[in-house]
Amino acid sequence: MAMAMSTGDGVVHRMLSLHRVVKSNLVAGLLRFIPTAPTTTAAPAVETPACLLGNGIKTVVLEVDALLLKSSPPSAATLFPPFFLVAVEAGSFARGLLLLALYPFLHIMTHAMCVEAMVMVSFCGLRRDEAARIGRAVLPKYFSKEAARVEALGEAREATASEVKVAAASRSFPTVMVEAFLKDYVGFDAVIGREVKTGYGYFAGVMDDGNTYAERLRAAVKRAEENTTYHYPKPMIFHDGRLAFTDTAAALAMYVYFPFRRRALCRAHRHLYPPSARLIGPAAALAGVRVRVTGAPPAAAPPACLLGNGIKTVVLEVDALLLKSSPPSAATLFPPFFLVAVEAGSFARGLLLLALYPFLHIMTHAMCVEAMVMVSFCGLRRDEAARIGRAVLPKYFSKEAARVEALGEAREATASEVKVAAASRSFPTVMVEAFLKDYVGFDAVIGREVKTGYGYFAGVMDDGNTYAERLRAAVKRAEENTTYHYPKPMIFHDGRLAFTPTPAAALAMYVYFPFAVVLSVVHIAIYTLLPRRLIGPAAALAGVRVRVTGAPPAAANGESGASGGRFYACNHRTLLDPIAISSALGKPVFAVTYSLSPLSELLSPIPLLRLTRGRDEDRCRMSELLERGDVVVCPEGTTCREPYLLRFSPLFAELADEVSPVAVDERSTMFYGTSTSPGAKCLDSVFFLMNPRPEYSVHFLEPVRTDNPRGSIEVANQVQGVLAGALGFTPTALTRKDKYLLLAGNEGVVATKTSKVI
Repeated sequence: MAMAMSTGDGVVHRMLSLHRVVKSNLVAGLLRFIPTAPTTTAAPAVETPACLLGNGIKTVVLEVDALLLKSSPPSAATLFPPFFLVAVEAGSFARGLLLLALYPFLHIMTHAMCVEAMVMVSFCGLRRDEAARIGRAVLPKYFSKEAARVEALGEAREATASEVKVAAASRSFPTVMVEAFLKDYVGFDAVIGREVKTGYGYFAGVMDDGNTYAERLRAAVKRAEENTTYHYPKPMIFHDGRLAFTDTAAALAMYVYFPFRRRALCRAHRHLYPPSARLIGPAAALAGVRVRVTGAPPAAAPPACLLGNGIKTVVLEVDALLLKSSPPSAATLFPPFFLVAVEAGSFARGLLLLALYPFLHIMTHAMCVEAMVMVSFCGLRRDEAARIGRAVLPKYFSKEAARVEALGEAREATASEVKVAAASRSFPTVMVEAFLKDYVGFDAVIGREVKTGYGYFAGVMDDGNTYAERLRAAVKRAEENTTYHYPKPMIFHDGRLAFTPTPAAALAMYVYFPFAVVLSVVHIAIYTLLPRRLIGPAAALAGVRVRVTGAPPAAANGESGASGGRFYACNHRTLLDPIAISSALGKPVFAVTYSLSPLSELLSPIPLLRLTRGRDEDRCRMSELLERGDVVVCPEGTTCREPYLLRFSPLFAELADEVSPVAVDERSTMFYGTSTSPGAKCLDSVFFLMNPRPEYSVHFLEPVRTDNPRGSIEVANQVQGVLAGALGFTPTALTRKDKYLLLAGNEGVVATKTSKVI
């Protein structure tokens, strides 16, 4: 009730502000005055804020078209909606369709021709009283909501003295369309618009310009003078009409949808002739009728129940919390299934799902889910789909879920001895289990099941076991598992797509994809084929941006032990970190890395050296490089996309007297340049360079001395803290092993071989 009163007060205040527009002398630029009758005295040099008509009435006239419409001068796009409302509400949907068909031709007409054409289609044959009803009951709602500067009307009206009559003039709309709104809801005394010829109570559809503008103004003001009732602006409480939208595109969409109105008849039939009262809800839901219930029902179910195995359990339906619409729609279900199709399958599979998307809207929810499961899962390896559910989808759900915080709150609200199970009727268990257990803290997850054979998904639903049986089995497994799932932060995630793949974004990606491949080839050619002095300008012209802050340290001298170069330690964002530092320094550097594909080694414009994870061997190799020049090392040993730093290996702090920390960061808008999948890792650099505008930032920090009495581990922690402070990241004790165990299911150990440094 309080909310309703507050909304009503807001409307009242808005309408009262409409009442205050015309009295100000500052709106002289908007005023048009009617010439007075000839007199013997000289006219003043400056226009007065009001003028005397021939009948002696002091009047101010305001041109309202620029305030009523969203464009000045009026265009076909802004004139169309109110005329369309007249055509449909006073005429018929067929008349509105005729006006919509005329819309493209209105753009090539002059303003006068455009108005006359719309008047002809909208008004021809209408009863005068019916058109007046639309102007009184339908159009005021449109103008109060859609007018560009409707508040200025009320302010201009209120700015005049009480003895002055204020008239509103429109050269775009017939009087019958705007008179009621401007008089009743704004407070003008008189309204002068275009006149349409009438006969026998019907509109002829052509303009009637018999009387001059001045004559119509004097007549309107005279009627206002004779009418002693003042038009106090009133709030918009009552309005009429069928259409609940306003813009032109929506009108076209309505006519496209209109043949499906039989579905609405089916809804009515199910309500009027239900086979049983208990089936009304499910039948109406299948027909698209949505009933949203808030608050607790009178007889609330108990918060926990005992299953057949004696385990006290609370079950929470999570679909409404995971998605942005309730019940789930094709638009909100599409992105996670698209991620499965692309990341676990291929871009071709994702394109097939995108092609299916328009048809998903005409399916029921069950059919929609089954169709997306068929396209996304058919033929996928079970372990690969599980990897996507563990490494890719948690990032999406934690970012895009409508009320993901409520999931954790619901989990925390139960006693420790009660098992909390999450139930999803829209997603297969493999898609949501990892997120709901590891990042929210549920004990058990029950989703849809997909049939499998020989380790591969068949793409069809497996509804063999009942919902209750699967719930008991899941809770029993949770009871046997004594490890509590503490919710953890989102530090590691995988996948190529750096954007939320809504249908529109996915379509844009496929349109851009051929150009992305060409752009990546151009970027690679610039860095591998051009002379060093031309790489920077050419890369900038091709869209690659490298921002450098801080002063690069001076060249190393004899004080740095036996080394002939300087040691740079940077955080690890992509394989291109050393190349970005080399570009910022303007000279080649050596880079050492652990995991490196032959393709990345071939395309690298700087010398690379693989490490073996053998401490003595790696120390020897890095010392040799340091004697030959500057060396860049990433002590984390693996990349991290989120604003966290992994534990730094201390080996780099044992090779030189000082280390130069370099804080690097990258920006990916479409494709990530990192991956833990062995088959896709070789293309990491290629995908990063496929972004529309690859961007790197390089920040040189003050050198850190390595002669710390507490040892190299303390130096490594100090460098990690310096980089974390410069980037605003959080330092952690996590390692490469932790990342690969989570994302890839292995320890991240790869076979190494000796590589030559050229």
